[in-house]
Amino acid sequence: MNKGASLLICIGLILLAFSHSNANYLLVNPPIVKACPIKNGHTDRVGFVNFFPSNFKNEDCNSLKSISWNNVQNLAFSDDQYASVQLAPGESSKCLWVGAYNINIPEGSIIKGISFSFEGHVEGGNIEASLVQLTNAQGLPLGTNKNYVKPLNAWQKGSIANDGNWLYGSNIDTWSSALNTNLLASSLFGLSIRLRNSSTTNSVIRIDKIHIQVYFEEISRMCMKNCAIFLSHL
Repeated sequence: MNKGASLLICIGLILLAFSHSNANYLLVNPPIVKACPIKNGHTDRVGFVNFFPSNFKNEDCNSLKSISWNNVQNLAFSDDQYASVQLAPGESSKCLWVGAYNINIPEGSIIKGISFSFEGHVEGGNIEASLVQLTNAQGLPLGTNKNYVKPLNAWQKGSIANDGNWLYGSNIDTWSSALNTNLLASSLFGLSIRLRNSSTTNSVIRIDKIHIQVYFEEISRMCMKNCAIFLSHL
C-alpha cells in the first residue's frame, strides 16, 4: 500500500471518530426568536431643559380683597415688557398663574427637580410672597407652598431694564410632589403666586419672565437577547 492510500485511510478513520463523538452533543431546539423583552436599563442622558409659559391668568385664590395683575401675557420672554401690579400698604395681589409650559422630555424620564426662574423688580415698599405653589393636571394646588423660601435677590428694588433674577426650587427639589413626565406635560400644570405689600408705602411689582427648568434623567430601553442552548448526553 502506497503512502497516499495510507494517508487517505487515516483521514477517514479520524473523521469517523469525530462524527461518532459529536453524536453525543445535541442541539436543543432553540426558541423562536421573538421581539426582545424591553427593560428599563442604564441612564442615557442627564441634564435640564428650559421652557417658557404659554398661558397666564389672574385668579381669585382666596376670599380676601385682591388686586389684579396687568399684562400677564408679558411673562413669556425676557424683553423688558412686564406683568405688573400696584399694591397699597397691606394689600394683596390676585393669584398670578402661569402654565402650559409645553414640557416635552422623553416619556418615563426621572424628574430630579424643577425650578422657576424669575426676572423682575419692585418699586416702592417691601413685598412678601404669601403663595408660591405648583398646580397639578386639574389646576389644583400641588405640593409645598414655598412662601417661606427667601431666594437671593427675590423681590428686590430696581427699575425698568434694571431687574433682579432669582429662583424658586432647584435641581434636587421636587416640591414634595411625585413629579413625572405626564404631569409636567399637562396644560394645567404650572405655578401660582400671590404677593402682599408688607410696608407702609405703595409698591409696584414688575415681572418680566417666569420660566421653568426641569432637571431629569432619561432612562433608555435595553434589549435582552435570547440564546441557543447545547446539552451534553455524555
